[in-house]
Amino acid sequence: MVSADITSSLGVDRSKRYRYIYYTHNSLEELYDHQADPNEFANRAYDPDMAKIVARFRTELAQRVEKLTTEQMAQHPQGYDIRDGRPVAKAFVPLRKMNGP
Repeated sequence: MVSADITSSLGVDRSKRYRYIYYTHNSLEELYDHQADPNEFANRAYDPDMAKIVARFRTELAQRVEKLTTEQMAQHPQGYDIRDGRPVAKAFVPLRKMNGP
């Protein structure tokens, strides 16, 4: 089961064990392992050990959502650094700024 709404800048794909989220407005990805982390506290999308799983979800989501490509999803997330396999915001971005003026 997949839901994706490009107008809200979000794509979601889920398996029995994992949930993958992609934000089109900044290329940020999230991956949660519901077996190890049922409350989704640890985003594992940038963990090198999860690279194959993330690649699989990118491919599946790109096949289901016409406007997405795996190349687009593999871009470095705008406004974030990756430290120790986790995205860290470079600066606070107010929600109003993300949605326009």
